[in-house]
Amino acid sequence: MYRFAMKRHARTVFKLLGAFAAALLLVYLGLLSLLHSTAFRAWAQAELSRRSGMEVRFADLSLRLPLQIAAGNLEISRPGVLVFRAAQLRVAFTPFDLWLKTVHRVSAEQPALTVDVAEIMKPAGAGSPTLGVRYLNVENGAVILKRGDATVFELANVNLGARNLNLGHQTGIR
Repeated sequence: MYRFAMKRHARTVFKLLGAFAAALLLVYLGLLSLLHSTAFRAWAQAELSRRSGMEVRFADLSLRLPLQIAAGNLEISRPGVLVFRAAQLRVAFTPFDLWLKTVHRVSAEQPALTVDVAEIMKPAGAGSPTLGVRYLNVENGAVILKRGDATVFELANVNLGARNLNLGHQTGIR
């Protein structure tokens, strides 16, 4: 009955919107199956390790709406310099983030950052990337500073919320 009440133009727009929604759903389901595959996880770990110069490992990877990637049991390390572990790390993007070299939101649950003070104070090499993080949330984190095998400083139960964090170049963070 509604068919005759709708104009032809309105029906066409309604059909196009339905086709667009169906295409988005298929893309989302395809990305879900891709992110859960073992081959993609191995490729992502190898590519992230190669591009960052650090060892990157995670147990699982998932896609959440809207445009959010979550990695479980994440470990990022540079042997002898730093180790970052998190129970879960969530990274959220907006459509313009790749163009602007930013990340909209980074949330870390139970992260632990272990840094060797002697190694991190050495001058940074050329080519440190520029990256902006608009929102950073840390829940129940820990920071451990070491010099060799000895622990110099340990700060536990860190909860942090930061906005507009810029990394690279003149910050000294490499």
